[in-house]
Amino acid sequence: MGMGRGECHIVKRSLFEMVKGYNETLAAGEDFDLYRRIKRFGKIKYLNDIIIYESPRRYRKYGYAKVFMDWSKNAISVVMKNRSVSDVWDAVR
Repeated sequence: MGMGRGECHIVKRSLFEMVKGYNETLAAGEDFDLYRRIKRFGKIKYLNDIIIYESPRRYRKYGYAKVFMDWSKNAISVVMKNRSVSDVWDAVR
């Protein structure tokens, strides 16, 4: 399906500019939307030999099930309606 979560994206600048970057009107799912548009122009490669550590703060605050459900709802909404379900994606500090 071609998706990238918000922690780390490495995209060629020319491709990023060609697809007009992130859709900043989306409160959540803008990373999913970016990769959905990028995949039209070629394959997306996942680099399994690079490790990116993710902060567990969101999981600790809301739990894995809620975080997964929120991501899933926003991803489906971006694909089906071109908008996120969430009005805001709060930073968890």
